[in-house]
This record gives sequence, C-alpha cells and structure tokens, in this order.
Amino acid sequence: IEYVHAAQASGAKTSKILFRHVLPNVAAPILVQLALSMSGAVTMEAALSYHGLGAVPPTPSLGSMLSENRTAMELAPWTVLYPGIALAILVLCI
Repeated sequence: IEYVHAAQASGAKTSKILFRHVLPNVAAPILVQLALSMSGAVTMEAALSYHGLGAVPPTPSLGSMLSENRTAMELAPWTVLYPGIALAILVLCI
C-alpha cells in the first residue's frame, strides 16, 4: 500500500495507479482463484451428470459416461476407467 501512497504523492492519476501498481499485484491471486474455481466447476458438473442432474442425455459428459457404464464395469472395466482417468487428468491439469 505504500507504493500507492507514493504514486499518489507524486501526482499520478487514479487510472495509472490502478493499472500500473494495483493490477499486477492482484493478478496472481485472481488467476489462482480462477483455476481452483474452474476445477471445482468441472468436478461439480461431472458429479451432477453422474446422478442424472447435469446435461441432457445427447450432450456428452464425463459424469454421464461413468453413470451409463457402471453396470458393465465387471465385464468391460475400460468403459469406466477411461472417462474416470480423463476427468482426473482434466481436473489436475486445470
């Protein structure tokens, strides 16, 4: 906050202080929060689709893929394994 006071004392305009001093310091926390929120949203969408409350059936979703193939898991485990791995990789990459 001292640098803001110093910029004000030197006669800088408010817009210059915001874009040159404040915005670079708040950009990193905002990007981290955005990444955490995005991964939470992907997980929530998959959970809702798994329970049948997400996207309508013609729309592909990892949660609905997991839900549709859970009955065939004993005979063909890859039908659940691949969407589950894709969901995990997607959330971890975000």
